[in-house]
Parts: sequence; structure tokens; C-alpha cells
Amino acid sequence: MGTIPKMYAPLLVVLLSAVAISGCLGGGDGLVDAGPPEATTSPRTPATTEADSGTGPIPRCQHPWPCGDGSEWPAGLEGPFDLGDVLETRVPGHGGVELHGWILLPDVPDGVQVPVVLSATAYYGHIYATPESPHYSSQPIGGTVHGERLVEEGYAVAYFNVRGTGQSGGCMEWWGPNEQRDVATLVEWLGDQAWSNGRVAMTGGSYGGTTPYAAAIHNPAALKTIVPVATVTDPYTWHHTPQGAAFLGSRHYLNAFTVALGLAPPIQGEPSGTVEHATRLEARLCPETREIMQAYATEQWSETRDQAFWDERRLLDGFPELTSSVFIVHGFLDRKDSGHAQQDLVIWDALEVAPKRMFVGQWGHGSPEASTWEDELVAWFDFWLKGLGAGPPGIGTVEYGDSGGELHTSTAWPPLEARQEVLYLTGSAISPDPAEGDRAFLSIPHPARGRGLVCEAILDEGLPIGSPGTTPVGVVYMSDPVSKETLLAGNPFAYLDLGSDQPTGLFTLELFDVAPGVTCPEPPEEVADPQIVQFSSGAVDLAFHQGNFEAIPFPTGTTTPVRVDLDNVAYVLSEGHRLAVVVAYGGEKNVRHAASPHAPMLTVGAGAGEASSHVVLPVVEGTLGGDAPTLDYPPRPFTPEDGGA
Repeated sequence: MGTIPKMYAPLLVVLLSAVAISGCLGGGDGLVDAGPPEATTSPRTPATTEADSGTGPIPRCQHPWPCGDGSEWPAGLEGPFDLGDVLETRVPGHGGVELHGWILLPDVPDGVQVPVVLSATAYYGHIYATPESPHYSSQPIGGTVHGERLVEEGYAVAYFNVRGTGQSGGCMEWWGPNEQRDVATLVEWLGDQAWSNGRVAMTGGSYGGTTPYAAAIHNPAALKTIVPVATVTDPYTWHHTPQGAAFLGSRHYLNAFTVALGLAPPIQGEPSGTVEHATRLEARLCPETREIMQAYATEQWSETRDQAFWDERRLLDGFPELTSSVFIVHGFLDRKDSGHAQQDLVIWDALEVAPKRMFVGQWGHGSPEASTWEDELVAWFDFWLKGLGAGPPGIGTVEYGDSGGELHTSTAWPPLEARQEVLYLTGSAISPDPAEGDRAFLSIPHPARGRGLVCEAILDEGLPIGSPGTTPVGVVYMSDPVSKETLLAGNPFAYLDLGSDQPTGLFTLELFDVAPGVTCPEPPEEVADPQIVQFSSGAVDLAFHQGNFEAIPFPTGTTTPVRVDLDNVAYVLSEGHRLAVVVAYGGEKNVRHAASPHAPMLTVGAGAGEASSHVVLPVVEGTLGGDAPTLDYPPRPFTPEDGGA
């Protein structure tokens, strides 16, 4: 079927083929009268096999493990299979709300029951009730795998709109508790159909990569595996950094007109983009969702954090007891004005029971770009849903691709083999040893602050950012050239001894790779220079530097230690390159944050002690010359049970 294209998972994912389904609907309007799901049948008798599951023998026939004895899929039956019936259906979700969707069935021999792959999202509004619609096309499921490929392999493929979107009923909750129960109900309903073998998978990208977790934390018995791609495990930290700075991507995503165009078209068959559609959209949002969306659409800094709203949508807390198998897929370059880059950092350890695998690498908001991706995904489904193969491929392993094109294998993420090295920020230098040298800057948006001025400050060996003779609007720290190629993999963070003259404000901290012989673009031109690569960043709203939902005034007249969590990385610093740390108000175009009305003068403290401002970098290969940390750092906020640095 070809490779997955280099693409973002589109907001309007449209998944059916006009050619494939033309004339395939049954009589009448093609709707299936879907009653409530019946009780799930009891598990088969437990058994084991000598095949290795990654942690020991496979517990055959114990949820979620298949028996592999031909009961899930007839021995020797292979495709490709043609498309059979296409069913449009409405299924009662939680509380009786009707969920609208389509199911593609493969044309298999009589009596063969088939496994199911479900994708549920807010972006299927263009799935109309007639196959003649021009909106049918052959896009991947949320950027993961083409539906046609799965049908050819013998899978039923189901596409459903979450409540309040497309032609589903109810109001749009945006990953809320009722929506979570809805998708779990869909899983059980699909597993209970006469044509189903009772084994269901979920996959999708972005919103559709989050609903698999929403279903899985409720542990529906039919759900055997999920493959979440470009997912959101904690919506609060998708909208904010762990230290409380709101991302501008939230504004773009939640802007009312963007939502009107992309989130829920059509309303009962109306085309999107009309005045009528936009007017009626507001009625489709649940009141609490509308309030949050409108607040973030203003693009303004705010001390408001509705903790109850975010807690209901925090899926991560349910991961320790999640039982379906999980294949985690995420791109290190998935940033785009949001907290996507940090969503998968703590998942591996949080999945305490689930059989798991992870694949992360150098791609953006979508699927891996490897030509073998679809084959790997089908092989994963074949084991968990059909019982084929000696064992689940890649179970218990983490594969991560670095920026140099190399693929590494570990048994955890962050990699267990990564060691932390501390490098201090002092004067204009990054050094293995602490020393005196405070730096101060005015943390305000600056129209000329951009790659050009950052480049000039870097070339001037860490001079302040800003025009000569003016108050600095940022500071730059430079390391010596790297003595040998060094791989950083994991979650870098900074620990600043910070002073402020105001109780709140905003700043970002960015890591740059600086190649030898860099030349700077002429201002005001802001041309991206591949010799200066920003590869990780973080930001702090001082009022939320402790990760609280309630604003707490930042202490003034003293210095306060502040942790700054940075983006997940697998980055190679080449020999002779230098590391630059930039601390300023604004960041590169893909790490913008909501504007703060405050303009504090911030001081990055440097001294002789180990608590002096520094960065902590995860080093897998090579070295940056730093020593291991000796401090007990405050935990990364919002990790399960508030644990872990």
C-alpha cells in the first residue's frame, strides 16, 4: 500500500473510499439498529506457552493475550480480502446518547468472525450518510494506517464521531468523563457483534490517538490493544508547560471559528463553514467546554486554572491499572505551539500492568515516516487480535530514533542507560563547574527578538540579547566545543536560582545546537539556519512555577529555585559543535506562549555552590563534561503520584 506520507494528522480526517464503497450499502438507509451492548462473555480457560512475552512466558488466553489456537482466526486463512458490507450505524453511548459512525467489513468466508480496529475522534464530521458524497476519500486512520489495508488483511474497520461532533448526539465534552465512557461502550458493542471475534483494537492520531487511552482506562474486556499516536495523556499539560505557561497552540486549536470549520462539521448533514453552522456550533459544546474554549481563545495570560475540569480529563492517572496492551507512538518534533512533546515522557513507567512497546523518533504530529510502518502495525494487530505469531513483536522494548538517523533500543523511556550530567550557567558560559556571574534581563516581548538577534548573541560569545545600549531582553550561555559526538536522550531540565522584581511574569529557556562557522541572517530577516538548531525548550509562568492550579505570587527581593522542564529529546551533538542556552521572554515560532501583561526584571543567579543555576542533561553516549547531580530536585509536576525527577 506504500508508505505513510510525511504529514500532520489532518484535522478533517476522512476515511472512506468512494470507489470502494459505491453500491455496498444495504437496503433502506443502510442504518443498523444498534441496541445496547450485551454482557461480555467470560474469559477462556487460562493457559501459557513457552514463547517469551518480553517479561516471561506468554499467558495464553488470559486478557489481553490471545489463545493462538485458531479460536481467534482460522489457521491458514490469508488475504487480501475485498471490501464487503459497509454499515452506517448509531450506537447508544453512555446515558443513551447516540454515536454515529461507519463500519467497513471484509469479505471473508461464511462463518468467519473478524477482529475490529476502531477509531473514534472529533474529526469525522465529513462522513456523510451517502457514499456519493465527494468527501469520501482514502486517508489514513488519524495518520496511522489506511483503512483499505486493514480490510485487505481481514479486519473490520470502524469510524465513529465522539458525542457532540459530526452526526453524533449530545454535547461536545472534549475528552470529558462521558466521552471516555462512550468509547469504552463502543468497544464492547463492537466486540459483541455477530460478525466480530470479540477482539477490538483502537488507534488514531492526535484527538483520535487520545480516545484509545480514554477507553482503555475503563478496561473494557473486548479491548485487547491500543496504538495511540501523537496523543494527549494529560490535557492540562498539552495546554500548559509543567510550570504553567499557556501555549498559543491552544488558542489556535480552540478558536471558535477554527472549531466551527474543523471540529464538528457537519451539524446533521450541513456543510461546514457557513454562518448557520458557526451559529449552531456553540449549542453543541457542553457549557464547561465552551467556557474553557472561550477563555483560551482570547490568547491572553490568565490566573484562572479550572482544576476540576482538567482533573476529569487527566487520563494518565488511570494508566497504572490499564490492562490492554499498548503500542506507544510519538514524534520528538511534535511541538507546534503545544505540549505534545512532553505527553509521552512518563507513560512507560505509569503503565504498570499493560504489556507495552514504544516507538519514538524524529517526526512531527503524525505517524513514523518509515516505509515499514504499516507492516509493523499490522503484525502487532495480527498477534493481539488474531493470535498469529509466536509472540507480540517488540514487546517490552523502546525504539527511539535520534536526530542523526540512528535507531536505538532500550527497555524503558527515558532510557535506563541515560545518565544525568550537570552543566552550570555562569557569566556567559556553560561550564562543568559553578562560578560567580549573575545575568539579568527584562522579560518582555520584543519585536526584534528572533533568530537573528539570538544568532548575533551566540556569535558574540553569549552577549545579552537586544540592541546595544538598551536593557537586555534575554541572555545567552555558550559551552566549549563538544569533544566527541554526544547523544542526549530523555527529559532535559534546568534548575535556575531565579530572582524577580515582580510576583509574576513569563520566560522561556531553549537549548540550541550551534555548528562551527555560523553566519547570521541580516535583520529583520528571520531565515532558519540549519547551523543553529533549537532542539528543546520549556517555559515558566512565575505564578505557577510550582505547578499549581492556583496562582501563587513569586517571591520578590530574594532568589528562588525554579525547575524548568524541557521537551523530550533524542538529539546528537556532533564533535566540534557547541551547546547554547537561551533564557528570554519569547521563544522560537513553535514554542510561543500566551502573552503576559507583566514585565519583570529577572536575574539568573550564579555562584560557587551546587545550587547555582544549571541544566541537567540526559547523556547516553559521549559526554558534555558534567558531573552527576548531587541535589534532590523537586519532581516534574503532574507526574503520577507526583513522583520522579
